Amino acid sequence: MFSFVGSNGDEASWPSSYEATGVQQSTITRGSGVTAAANADRFNSKNWTTGNSVVSNDYLEFTITPNSGYSVTLTDITLQHQRSSTGPKSFVIRTSLDNYASDATNVVTIPDVNTNQTSTFTFSSAIVSTTPVTIRIYAYNAETANGTWGPGESVDGNDIVVSGSLTILPVKFTNLKAVQKDQRITISFSNAEESDVQYYELQHSVNGRNFSDIAYILPSKNDGSQADYAYVHTASSTINFYRVKAVETTGHVLYSTIVRIQASTSSNAFSVYPNPVRQGSDLMLQLNNMRPGNYRISVFNSTSQLMQQQTISIAEASTTQTLSLNNYPKGRYVITIDGAVKLQKQFLVQ
Repeated sequence: MFSFVGSNGDEASWPSSYEATGVQQSTITRGSGVTAAANADRFNSKNWTTGNSVVSNDYLEFTITPNSGYSVTLTDITLQHQRSSTGPKSFVIRTSLDNYASDATNVVTIPDVNTNQTSTFTFSSAIVSTTPVTIRIYAYNAETANGTWGPGESVDGNDIVVSGSLTILPVKFTNLKAVQKDQRITISFSNAEESDVQYYELQHSVNGRNFSDIAYILPSKNDGSQADYAYVHTASSTINFYRVKAVETTGHVLYSTIVRIQASTSSNAFSVYPNPVRQGSDLMLQLNNMRPGNYRISVFNSTSQLMQQQTISIAEASTTQTLSLNNYPKGRYVITIDGAVKLQKQFLVQ
């Protein structure tokens, strides 16, 4: 939920004021086609298109990000908003699920007035997702380019309200990693609280995009406790990608993060990916040609504050390890590896 009480109206961004448990804080911003315009207690903009259809860069945007272990269902969005006498009159919502190609809700057209309006946008199909979903509110049909519009100045402060529900998932992937010895790669993972799982599929790819099934795994516990799994795959390519697909008894499908493993090089190599990494996601560590032993992993923020520290044991030269970022704030971080060798990398959370 967003409340713009106390804003000047022309801020570059504005944080959400309330989030349900299981959803991260969001920030609203503008598309490049519109310009901030001061108007107290709103998130206000001008230069909206005068045309009668959506223009790709004329929007307000925010992202709904469920925490790990949660699924979010979005049904509708209620907007309290106001236009100037020459501002836009038509509005619709599109989402990142189809790269903003089509309308995800009903189109709302308001009267040619400049009084506060309350509009509800209902998704044509409820959105169910375990990954971030970006919402764009497009405005068009302005009377002049200088006409302004923005959400805000509601009596109760509920300027943008996203309605739906949250589900705690029975699948909570942890400890995903891959270890390579010659052409044999051992992929291991855990479900921290296994229950209501129908089956797992271990999937492989050589490019990180197109995956195929290599193993079908039945749940071993389904009693709410941690279940651990491992599978050995013989791979012929130098670089390999793996992920786990879980199918719940309800039919819901959840994917793990993708782990990448590369054959060992002739020198110490340490890389992190993805970089930048999206807030709330896991970071993958690729360690090549490392001497067997224990290594301390430390993560520091931009002010050198220690964020987390753990020790891992490396038995084979090529190893990939998952690192949970525990919902780190956006910013720049340094990760160090300290053991038989000392290595360091920077990464960005955005």
